[in-house]
Amino acid sequence: MLLPLFNGLEEEGIPWSTNLIEGYDDVRMASDAAQTSMLAVGIGVSPDAVTLTYKNIMPPHYVFRLHSYSCHAESLRLLGCNAARLVKGIPFSFDSQLEVVF
Repeated sequence: MLLPLFNGLEEEGIPWSTNLIEGYDDVRMASDAAQTSMLAVGIGVSPDAVTLTYKNIMPPHYVFRLHSYSCHAESLRLLGCNAARLVKGIPFSFDSQLEVVF
């Protein structure tokens, strides 16, 4: 289900790892991941949404969020690409499914 997200990260050539954390919402998980990441970028996944954020953006804010991600594989791939682009400091790609709040 998350394969498009991982593909987007790999397309941009950024290393990534995963951790299983339960009991948080996607925004909080993304924020916690960004705080502990050496690259200062975090992605949180819940059954409802996938959220991308940066260490200096505190909840409830985030960079991108995708609801109903299982129905939007291309948008999920793009979110992965944008996570890598955030690390690289290059412009994002946008699509209508990605919610932006920062």
